[in-house]
Amino acid sequence: MENLEQGPGATLRTTSDALQSYTLQHWVEAGKPASCAVEVAGEDDLAPHYPALVLVSRITIYFAGFMDGRGFSHAGKLRQLGFTGELFADGDVLPDQWVFLERCGFDAIRGGEVASSAHALPGFTERYQADARELDPLFRRKRSA
Repeated sequence: MENLEQGPGATLRTTSDALQSYTLQHWVEAGKPASCAVEVAGEDDLAPHYPALVLVSRITIYFAGFMDGRGFSHAGKLRQLGFTGELFADGDVLPDQWVFLERCGFDAIRGGEVASSAHALPGFTERYQADARELDPLFRRKRSA
């Protein structure tokens, strides 16, 4: 089991140490295998690889800086395209960003210090906008209830 912690309200699926882990470049050179873990960075161009990336078991997105939002975009796009595997955030992630990470489809934050701090933050019971986990905005959910 890796050193991963889930944020508030997230369900962390079981991880397997048996997965072969690749950087994006090495994964491409290896022929884009599906049963593996791929580590990407915010600055990586994932567009040419989306069809194969949505089939892998786990993707870790590295945030080079807490002000770099490209990792959020990558996560949202992967979930939108049907990625159902484990999605982890790594790097310079602040505890108060967990809500946004979760809304983009992340399952966990690598590194216990950040994730533990995220647990101490108050959660939101309602979200107005649609996101990777809740496809309808609040007004549509209230109308159908």
